[in-house]
Amino acid sequence: MRVTWKQEADKLIFNFELDKDDNTDEFRNPAGAHRMHKLAKKSFYVRIPKSIHFQSPHPDSIALAITILLGVFIGKRLAVQEGVSLEFKKVFEAVTGKTISPVNNKLKPRLTKSNFLPALAYSGGVDSTAAMSVMPDNTVLIFADRVDKKDQRYNKSAVYSAIDNLTKKERHVIKVETDIEYVINPITFAHPLAPSIPAILLSESLNLDTVAFGNLLENIYGVLDNKFVYPDKSVFTQYDKLFDVCGISAAHVTAGLTTFSTSLITNGAGTADIAQSCMYGEELGKPCMQCLKCLYKVLYSRIINNQPILDEEIDSLFSSWAVAKEFKSTPTRVQNAYMHLVSQIDSKHPVIKLLRKKLNTDTYTTGWMNGWYSDSKTLIPNQYESQIVNSIKEFVNPMSKNNREFLEQWDLSRERRSIRSHYWTWRLWREFGKRYNLYNIEIGYKSATTQVGTRTKVKVYWRKSIIFKEDITKKVSWGSSNSKVAYAKDGYVYAKAKGSTRIRANHGRASAEFLVRVI
Repeated sequence: MRVTWKQEADKLIFNFELDKDDNTDEFRNPAGAHRMHKLAKKSFYVRIPKSIHFQSPHPDSIALAITILLGVFIGKRLAVQEGVSLEFKKVFEAVTGKTISPVNNKLKPRLTKSNFLPALAYSGGVDSTAAMSVMPDNTVLIFADRVDKKDQRYNKSAVYSAIDNLTKKERHVIKVETDIEYVINPITFAHPLAPSIPAILLSESLNLDTVAFGNLLENIYGVLDNKFVYPDKSVFTQYDKLFDVCGISAAHVTAGLTTFSTSLITNGAGTADIAQSCMYGEELGKPCMQCLKCLYKVLYSRIINNQPILDEEIDSLFSSWAVAKEFKSTPTRVQNAYMHLVSQIDSKHPVIKLLRKKLNTDTYTTGWMNGWYSDSKTLIPNQYESQIVNSIKEFVNPMSKNNREFLEQWDLSRERRSIRSHYWTWRLWREFGKRYNLYNIEIGYKSATTQVGTRTKVKVYWRKSIIFKEDITKKVSWGSSNSKVAYAKDGYVYAKAKGSTRIRANHGRASAEFLVRVI
């Protein structure tokens, strides 16, 4: 990959060209809920805020920003516009297994001056606000402000209001307009550390020696994917040595905190009123109540403050496909968060009762989620470790020995083979269908090739779980592309194929589709 950049007025503009050995395949993105993403554009920009006296970034810092954002696409080599230091080259090749050029042998690694400052890749969410709450008061909060597109639900009203409130309290907050999330499709950050790119590119201008993140224990230690692993194997820490050689250490200040304990911090620190993880609510204090962030962040807050959770709110959340679809799999991603939630909700709502069964809350204990995993202090730079650790302990106690052991043995992989878990998944979705007209449709088929002009004959079924299947060819409405006819008969679906035909099944508020390729 070859990357060039230039400054035009108040914009830093980056363009890149791919080599033959670069990766253009879809990739599973840990920053995008593990969805599949692909490269969408070959340029990005970062707008320099007017309030900053801009100084050109160190070449190593520019190479770090490029590596974070585009590393997944780089094949064997990265060619940058300005030569990097020899020290950066050595660390880059050791960390990535790839080469970088050119190298400026006379260039010294970046060094911070005596009046350095820490920064936080700030988002306005609960976890980010918890990180802010335990960091020094002189921390620069830098928000990667996604450029607006008309067709998107993403609403920045809440984070803008939070920034206004913080500015009135004389906190140093900077909004940096950028389109780095549009490099891939679906739109999001291409790497979990990509929100730090504005801070990295402004590190010389602001004299930063650290950039902090609000990534949690679930991220850093793999619990998000239901099995504890040590952080040396984590994508969230893979570039820490590159940060170090750039003189801007990565600070994973919330790495020992859980989805629940960050809520304890914002509540205890008095910052809960400016923390909103929901990206779709109308404004600060008015979350949408139909997304996953609302499911556990808003309800956690109710639990901590001993506020009632109404049946109407439970229905509002689980009648949303965005929430319900999370419970199709066994186990779910970040299942510990849902276990901890439903085990504490005092409710006889049928969905909550079924969730307790599906998530097997009688077998697993999640008491460790109330605490702080103290081993994570090694992921905080030495110059800030003592202050941040003491701040965390003001609000959250270190985990007990038993809870530490339970966490370190956390492994839900056997749930995938559990007939019991799949049975309760089926029961839960039967309830979703009855209550909310939501159905878990996945289509399987015997044949997916056909001759041009002939009718396609495909066997389909509704996959409720690994062991529970039901033929739904007569229960759904059918549609297809490139064809006027799509209908079901004798357990098969027929469509006239004029080209590659995408057949869609609709049942209630759920749908699924498959592609029949013409040969």
